Parts: sequence; structure tokens; C-alpha cells
Amino acid sequence: SPTLITFFMYDFLLEFSKKYPYIKINTNIVEANDQDTDRVKTGMADVSFLIFWNEMNTPVVGKNIFFKDQCYLIVPEGHPLASRESITIEELSGLPMIYFSKKGNNLAYSYFESLFARHQSVYNAEVVADNMQSLLFKVLSGEGVSLISRHVLKSLPKGIRAVEIANEDAYRNIAVVWDPKSNNSCLPLFIEEFSRFARRYKSCHPLDRET
Repeated sequence: SPTLITFFMYDFLLEFSKKYPYIKINTNIVEANDQDTDRVKTGMADVSFLIFWNEMNTPVVGKNIFFKDQCYLIVPEGHPLASRESITIEELSGLPMIYFSKKGNNLAYSYFESLFARHQSVYNAEVVADNMQSLLFKVLSGEGVSLISRHVLKSLPKGIRAVEIANEDAYRNIAVVWDPKSNNSCLPLFIEEFSRFARRYKSCHPLDRET
């Protein structure tokens, strides 16, 4: 997933390659709407790092959820909500939201729509952004507010304030899936090393909640 690249994958792959230089890793970044387990189930990939936008009721061959990525509201400084430490989904019902188009990222759109519906609220995705940079510009210009994942907070530009979503179900699972029957002898080692990396990562990033 492109989202996970700046989250932790750069650090992990660099660490793994230094420790095991004799193991060759071939990577493939997929589009947001391709966040599924088909590549692993069909043998096209040994392992996939995915954002699970829901509890993922699709059967998978092997799954381990490593992070819960909490959602945050971002608003421009001076916005009436900018002084809040936290806010609920119910309070955001009907508020004009900036997000990527349903066609461009149907999984994200469906997730937020479902999240708001669970809280008897309306997800008003009124303003469309083409990419993250466009989204941030639109927030700064006052066209609306937006919901983002926690890991994006470190790259927010000046002038944008982040407010934590207080609802306990306002998160996305980040997981790794693999085929335990794979004949790739390096796969168990890769999964084990990522498990160690994830434990260290979470100890240094306490906002990443334990699952």
C-alpha cells in the first residue's frame, strides 16, 4: 500500500536487507482499491501488507494485525474546532468533508460512510481532492475539514491542527497476510523479523494501539 510506505515499510525493509543481504526482496506497490488478499491466495505474492478498512471477513490464509491506526480530524488553525483535544463522529455529522473520490478510493469512502452510519451520523464527503497534497491545500484554504490516519500527522504543514476522534471504533487495522503453505523458505524468517520490528516500533510510538 502507498500509505504504508511512509508509515514503517522504509524502515523495516532497510533494516531487514542490512541484516539479511543474501535474501532478495521483490516489492510491488498497489493502488488503494486493490487492498485485498487475492495476490497471496493465488500465489502471486508471498506476503502482503494491507490496510484493513473493516474487520476483514474475507477468509485469508494467514493474518496478523500489528497496528491500529487511529483516525484524526484535521482543520485549519482558527477553525471553531481547532481548540478541541478530541471530538466524536456524532459531532461531525453533516460537516463538509474533503476526501478522495469514491471512484479513486472506494475502500476509504465506504469505510468512513460505514463509520458515520454506525453512529447515526452523515458522512458528507462534499469536496473531492485528487491526492494528499491537494487535500491539505483544501483544508488550509477553508474548503472543508478532513479525516486522516494518525501516521500522517508527522507530515502536516503549518497551519493545520489535528483533533483526535474519540470513538473507539474510529481506526483501521494494519496487517500482514501470508500463505503458511508457501514453499518460500525465507517467508517464516521474514514474518518473524517483522514481528520483532513491530514490537519495537510500537514501544517507540505509543499512539499505535495494541491489538
